[in-house]
Amino acid sequence: MRIRLTHPSLGDDLVWFLDRMGFSVEESDYDTFEVRVGQHEPAARRAQLLLYLHVWQATRPGVSALVEADGDSASDAGRGRGAR
Repeated sequence: MRIRLTHPSLGDDLVWFLDRMGFSVEESDYDTFEVRVGQHEPAARRAQLLLYLHVWQATRPGVSALVEADGDSASDAGRGRGAR
């Protein structure tokens, strides 16, 4: 899954947070990150990732993480918390 941040300066913070939650994250561009959800129960891991993104965004007002999954177009992971 690909995550694009509205505030790229928080990229290191996002990587650290998701790493602590057990996800492998790599920066692919200055505002974009690739997250591997793994082969074991990928649907459940994607759901966990979205939940963790909501938590991360909730503690960082004004920040949005736009998520692309398997070539889908980006959608705001924080519904109701769009970019400002």
